[in-house]
Amino acid sequence: MAAATDTSAPQISEALKELLAAEEEQQRQAAQRRADGATASGSGQPDTSAVDGPKKDAASTAPSVEISTSDYSAGETIDLGLGELDITSSDVSLEGLDAQLEKFADHEVVRAILDQGSDPRQFRQQYEEKLRAAELEAIQDYIAENDHLVTLHKEITTCDAILADMESMLGGFQEGLGAISAEIRGLQEQSAALSLQLNNRKAAQGRLADFIDHIAIPGTLIHGIVQGEVNEEWLGHLEALHTKLEFVKGSPTVQRSAAHADVAPELERLRAKAVVKAREYLMARIYSLRKPKTNIQILQQNMLLRFRYLVSFLRAHGPEVFSEVRAAYVDTLARVLSSHFRAYQHTLESLREPGPGPSEMVGAPDTPSAGMLSLFGKSTGDGTRADVFAVGDRANILLHLDAAALIPHVAEAERRKFPAEVLFRSVNKLLMDTATSEYLFCADFFGEDAMFHELFAPTLQAVESHLSSTVSEMYDMVGLLLMVRINYQHRLLMNKRRIPALDDYLDRLSLQLWPRLKVVFDMQLASVTSYVVPAAAPARLEVHPVTQRYAQLTASLLLLNADYQDGQLDHSVGRMRYQTMELLLRVSRAYRDR
Repeated sequence: MAAATDTSAPQISEALKELLAAEEEQQRQAAQRRADGATASGSGQPDTSAVDGPKKDAASTAPSVEISTSDYSAGETIDLGLGELDITSSDVSLEGLDAQLEKFADHEVVRAILDQGSDPRQFRQQYEEKLRAAELEAIQDYIAENDHLVTLHKEITTCDAILADMESMLGGFQEGLGAISAEIRGLQEQSAALSLQLNNRKAAQGRLADFIDHIAIPGTLIHGIVQGEVNEEWLGHLEALHTKLEFVKGSPTVQRSAAHADVAPELERLRAKAVVKAREYLMARIYSLRKPKTNIQILQQNMLLRFRYLVSFLRAHGPEVFSEVRAAYVDTLARVLSSHFRAYQHTLESLREPGPGPSEMVGAPDTPSAGMLSLFGKSTGDGTRADVFAVGDRANILLHLDAAALIPHVAEAERRKFPAEVLFRSVNKLLMDTATSEYLFCADFFGEDAMFHELFAPTLQAVESHLSSTVSEMYDMVGLLLMVRINYQHRLLMNKRRIPALDDYLDRLSLQLWPRLKVVFDMQLASVTSYVVPAAAPARLEVHPVTQRYAQLTASLLLLNADYQDGQLDHSVGRMRYQTMELLLRVSRAYRDR
């Protein structure tokens, strides 16, 4: 293709030059014809050049230019191959010219031509000459740029060849990529299939390994359960046995397997042996709690809680033995604790300070006294102690509620005596600490707190029975009110510990203390109401014993009620005040003559 282009380029250039010469010759002939036409029109001959000239021009601008040169034969048509670039000739037809002129008669250009009074054909010839001149100039420009166009044509041809090579190469690449893509898809499908197979095999391997681990019984496990001592290592073997038993029990598929048929008898023998050894160990430790002077809490923490898993194993795989161990523990602790508290309360009774009796009332009959000393002395002379209604230092017990319980043999060695509220606080402090420890142990060791009430019921019954008999014989208003306040503080302490084990017991204590306090207060009030004023006035003026007792009792009650604002107690003090004022009015009548 490049060689053909190189050969035809000079031929095109020569053809254009010949075409240019032919055009100049045609223009010369046209000018000659116009001159001849002008001469003919002057001589009266018809002017046909105006018609013939355009026809000849039209014939001369045919699509194929016939150039006769020495190199070409006459009449041979030269095809320059210019295609759309061929602007050297065109077909011109005057057909329909009149119709076009009539159609565009109003156009400004046509009107301008017509208004000049000239022949339109003359204007057409002028414009044709201009077009011919423009055509010749264009041909000259084309000839001047011939070399550049040839170079451009060569470059375009070269680019076409390069692009064709690239197209071929890219086509090869595309085919290769298509083959590689197909291979990749095949590898992906193969990889997905292999991955699925691997996952399935891993899952099967995992389940099979898990099954073997749970169903197989190693020799170390058998030896440890049967011949090992109950210690931390034995607990590890027990946990492994529990895992295997639960695996077999919880899967029907495993129970239908041949492996289960082989190991089931051996597992049952190991379970029975483990249950027996766990029972023997626990029962031995429980029975050791019955020995005198045994510290129960230390034994529970160091010996039992460390082996709490034995109880869990018995509950799961030996429920009958678990019930036996549980019943033994409840029976043992119920006996031991109730016995300890009975002995403790009995010992504390010997440390009790004598309290007021039924004769020591605010309105007790008065007898000759030691005058003004009776207001601050130890006795009023009538058998009623002057300080029996004074609270004194006894209220300090409310500030030391967390102090340790009394140790009887230490107090006996010091020959000390204590009022009823001190003994009451000591018994309940020991009871709360014991109940807290036992409640937490039952919840931690046996996994249930309901059994606490079973084992602690005899102890609570013994303590309540003793306190009930003690309270029913008390006539000490200050002591009873202090016990009420102590019981209230103990309730708050147990709530702070979040131990609900003694809520019912403390409620029952309140139901014993408040009614007894009211009974004793009513007795004091009745003694004031029924006081008999002596007929004879005393020989000397002095503070009346009733006034002294009333002042001490009222001050004690108001002091102990300051932080509690008990409306019922305030109302009782008001009643006592009213009756005392009535009594003093009656007594004052004996002093009319003075």
